[in-house]
Amino acid sequence: MSQDRSQPRPGTTSDAPRGALSPAEQRAFFRRPLLARLATVAPDGAPYVAPLWYEWNEDDASFWFVIRERARFMSHILREPRVCLSIASETPPYARGTIMGRAEIAGRPGQSDAWRPIAERMARAYIGKRGPGYIDGTAHFPRWLVRVVPETMTTWRGGGWARRYTDGG
Repeated sequence: MSQDRSQPRPGTTSDAPRGALSPAEQRAFFRRPLLARLATVAPDGAPYVAPLWYEWNEDDASFWFVIRERARFMSHILREPRVCLSIASETPPYARGTIMGRAEIAGRPGQSDAWRPIAERMARAYIGKRGPGYIDGTAHFPRWLVRVVPETMTTWRGGGWARRYTDGG
């Protein structure tokens, strides 16, 4: 029996259209100051997840992270560069992205200040007018600059369950 597509389906939480984000929606979504949950692989194989600020590069769809020198998950990345990012809006209309990729070290603590302009842009995006002061006040702490290049990306907008979960196929 076919569901009338003009009526909300069972399990729908929003009237917003459901489905993958269009390229324009991806640009708008990944430019928002949302937290990225970066999942790494710990030495024992367990997942480790850290919420982080990010900057998205529209040109190559990569995600940039400025990470404190002593972040415990950096040893995971150095040993096993495969990572997963989860980025989601916390309020309706919901949107989300899951990105599988590899982390690349673009700058090492104490060896490069390439992180600074990215951190300044992030601070402005995430905390507004206080951003430059935040970076100036913490600039003496060494940081990693990490780039995640997507190998696969799945995006979704709207609430409720995708048809593949409810239509038997």
